[in-house]
Amino acid sequence: MLSSGGLDLAFLAASRVPECWQVVDKHLVGYSTIQYMERGAVEIAYDDRRYRCEGPTFWPAHPGPRVYFTSANSRQTWFHRHVAFQGPLVGRWVAEGLWPTAPQAVDDEEFPTKMDRLIEFAKRDDIWSWRRGINLLEGMLLQLAEARAGSARREEWLTDVLRRLDSVPPFEHDFSALATDLAMAPSTLRRRFRAAMGHSLRDHLITTRTVRAKEMLIDTDLTLEAISERLGYGSAAFFSRQFKQSVGVSPSLFRRSRV
Repeated sequence: MLSSGGLDLAFLAASRVPECWQVVDKHLVGYSTIQYMERGAVEIAYDDRRYRCEGPTFWPAHPGPRVYFTSANSRQTWFHRHVAFQGPLVGRWVAEGLWPTAPQAVDDEEFPTKMDRLIEFAKRDDIWSWRRGINLLEGMLLQLAEARAGSARREEWLTDVLRRLDSVPPFEHDFSALATDLAMAPSTLRRRFRAAMGHSLRDHLITTRTVRAKEMLIDTDLTLEAISERLGYGSAAFFSRQFKQSVGVSPSLFRRSRV
């Protein structure tokens, strides 16, 4: 590894993997990383905080929590980039609120190019490239922090969307009609919702369905067929398959484990 030459950040490693099958499950010691998924879907966890992310997503890893991530679909890969580094500058980013604490959807078509440039700078063996890499990385963190600040000020459209999503059964939503009511294109609604909430409209509805399914499995004696019909599934088999993908166990096993 090249000496940091007095810089507040030293790059350790970088990679670009268009078809990634990686499973990471570890504590980081003495260094931090940033990860970026250009396409695909991943499951990410920091200790007991779990996330399912689809599409362009940025997430950090740093000493402290145990970090875990892998493909959200065992039959699919994702386009993965990463950069690892260490130094006191990371601590300053944390103190200033630039360092994210959770995965973040990225709404920037230039982000893959920025990551490629950062990887290139990190792999070079001269101080000037590293300085340019540090400048680029901090600019990306500033961009993400600004997006988070905007999302934190929950806009009226998002409050309206969440109210509507919670007011009717999760299988009855017409996203095109909802987008029209909000004076947005359907693609704009999906993009803005994912940027604000960190997950897609589809994932939000799957989660809502799963929560209601859990309540029915615990609080009622309804059959799986009856529950799947009430939740709008085409069949009990499809309901069971989606429930297991979300929860990790079948509806029957979930019900037995709560008796």
